Amino acid sequence: MPGEAPSLTFPLPFVPSLLLWSDDGSRLVACGSFWSFVDFGTPGLAVVDSATGAVTWQLTGLNCTAAQVAGSRLAVCQFVSSPGGGVLGEGRVAAFDLMTGQQLWLHDQLFGAGIAADPGGRWLAVTAADHYAILALEDGTELSRVVLRPLPRFRPLISPTGLHLAVADATRMVIADLPSGAIRHELPTAAPTITADFDEAGETLTMVCRDASVTVVDVASGRPVGHAVLADAHLPAGSGDLVLLAGWPVALSPDRRVVAVTGTTGTATFAARTGARIGSTPGPTPLGARTAYSPDARLLATTRVTTHHQVMTAPSAQVVREQRLDARAAATFHRSGRVAIGYRAEGRGMLQIDAPGNGLLRQVAVAPGTPVRGVDVTLAAMPDAVGTSGTELLVSASDRIARLHTAASGELLFERSHPAPLTDIALLRGGASFVTACTDGGVRLFDTVTGAKRWGLSHASAVNALAVDPAGEVVFSAGSDKTVRGIEAATGTELWRVTLPRGVARVAVSADGRFLLVACADRTARALEIADGAERWQVPHDGAINALATGAATVATACEDGSVRALACETGAIIRTVGHVRAPTSVAFSPDGQTMISGSLDGAVLASSVPEPDAAPERLTTTATPVTQIARGEGAMVVVTEDGTVRIIDVRLRAELARFFHDAAVHDVAVDTRNGLLVTGAADGVVRVWEWPATDRTEGMS
Repeated sequence: MPGEAPSLTFPLPFVPSLLLWSDDGSRLVACGSFWSFVDFGTPGLAVVDSATGAVTWQLTGLNCTAAQVAGSRLAVCQFVSSPGGGVLGEGRVAAFDLMTGQQLWLHDQLFGAGIAADPGGRWLAVTAADHYAILALEDGTELSRVVLRPLPRFRPLISPTGLHLAVADATRMVIADLPSGAIRHELPTAAPTITADFDEAGETLTMVCRDASVTVVDVASGRPVGHAVLADAHLPAGSGDLVLLAGWPVALSPDRRVVAVTGTTGTATFAARTGARIGSTPGPTPLGARTAYSPDARLLATTRVTTHHQVMTAPSAQVVREQRLDARAAATFHRSGRVAIGYRAEGRGMLQIDAPGNGLLRQVAVAPGTPVRGVDVTLAAMPDAVGTSGTELLVSASDRIARLHTAASGELLFERSHPAPLTDIALLRGGASFVTACTDGGVRLFDTVTGAKRWGLSHASAVNALAVDPAGEVVFSAGSDKTVRGIEAATGTELWRVTLPRGVARVAVSADGRFLLVACADRTARALEIADGAERWQVPHDGAINALATGAATVATACEDGSVRALACETGAIIRTVGHVRAPTSVAFSPDGQTMISGSLDGAVLASSVPEPDAAPERLTTTATPVTQIARGEGAMVVVTEDGTVRIIDVRLRAELARFFHDAAVHDVAVDTRNGLLVTGAADGVVRVWEWPATDRTEGMS
């Protein structure tokens, strides 16, 4: 990948037992060595430039028990004195400028052993000796307290909204309001809580307790909405408890649907909803074990003081990398996929920063400041295509320019300017040509070998959408001039034209290639015969149709009135209707066509059975920002949100397989199922090619 950061290994004056990335990945905070439980030398803190390994600033003699990065600030809990590495001593909490090391404030009257930061940068939650304190991040002022005796190893949690705090003692979980600290709910627990996490919208809290139970709680009501016990978890004979030998051996996947446990016999993953085992891998006795998911959900890392470190695929827990270096202490992933590992070697601390491993194959196009409005990818079957048989081609539309690349290397083959902004783009079957749609009403077809324009055709006003029949012989265009047209791909000859009452924004071809499905601005969904454009049926809606998708024998519509409908392609009969709290923005069918997946402005992603219209829809996930697009891939679904996050969700397993990131909203996605590629185009002009994750067919999460 162009600009990929190298793999670095360099010494530090201490062994890192806690590692934190800055938001942009440019800085890595290394702390040591309070939680190591081994003689790792002088404790301290260092902030490292992750590109070069240079230490930008450091503090020596600092026993740092916990730390959080919040934007440009680093907040740390530290012990001024800690005899014998124990848990007693004089504590304090401080905040520093992450880049310069300038101390911004110091709170020296507070014992600190755990810390959480508000994503909005407003406050901190700190574990004290006999309470949890809420501090203002700006100046360290104590705003309130939640009085209960904290669990020594449970770290406080602040919800993504910054409105709620989750803390625990030996017999209960407490959800409190922020910044007041007022207790909202007290939830009894049969055993101490090991770990917990809010969902991305802050609506639910998932808890894992030492008795191997997993409970999901609705934050608003405090009521449990799910409960399971991990089957065959690593339980010592007769104890009934998860092993907890120094460290944090339990982790929840980014979507909170999988629990990973590192125990006496290795690491195993379980379905959080049912407790069923998904996968496992053997490992040594986990003294000081830590387990962590990568932000992209594709990898799982474990570190152990007993000289062992593994990186596994998620959720199947298959080892992809294993290292046996002296006294592994910590590992953490950045959202870019880079992994940092701290360990001891030759009597001193070492820090290793590895290059990205998050599935990003290459960045193939950058048009700074110009949004990418469309992408498509296919395998060119033409023997002479770009001089090579079987070349993967990628086409992207950015403002007035269409670009053609080889997907394998990102090489720009050619680009073609247009007289007005582009609205859509599509490669024809086989990749011998591609077609563009433009706001000037133009539909143009270009040869992918020579770059020559083979033909052009004009609408009276902007062309909003394109579709191509399965054989690649007919192009369909729909525009604001109220017309839908069928065009012979070989010659550009208009085969038929249909004029509708209002403009058309979306079109899609049925799976059997018989019908063109149309979303008209008069609030109707219509089916046209592909052969001649004759209207087969129309179905009125109560609002504008925001999205359209086709399945095996069905078509789905997402309407601004909050409804998602599944219609029969043949007759237009309504098979089922699903309601969202806020307007649905996108819809698609699962790879087997049996499930309708819809996403909305409130971030809810619902899975609704097509063969069982009376079955209640299931919430696959809830995202922190609106869902903007859903697309079908090989064995899984692509879910895109407004913040530029791209999730791959296996509908059958009900689990995230991967999570990819852009720095701006993603406008379009394309999947090449034959070659296992996912292409994304974003509002900042960046096009990226990702490796499509292998779908996991392990039983246990049905």
